[in-house]
Amino acid sequence: MMYRILLWLALIAAAIMSFFFLWGLSDGSLYDDAGFAFLFVALAWGLIAGSVAVHRRKVPVLPHLILMPIVFPATMYGLMILIFVLSGDQWR
Repeated sequence: MMYRILLWLALIAAAIMSFFFLWGLSDGSLYDDAGFAFLFVALAWGLIAGSVAVHRRKVPVLPHLILMPIVFPATMYGLMILIFVLSGDQWR
């Protein structure tokens, strides 16, 4: 059950990364750093694919650890935005 939650969070984070990467390509803001940004997007999808492959081999803990570099920063960033939104302070 925990693996499915981590996998869904990683899929959502990788999809958001891919969306903003493609958006940056389309508006030209990633003209100089497109290769560097593509490296992170490809790494995220590669970690997800590797985690699924290891999970199919019935390895107990390793698939969870493989997803952590994607899930942990995405979750912390989401919680930070949630705290800012719910704090009620003005953002000016």
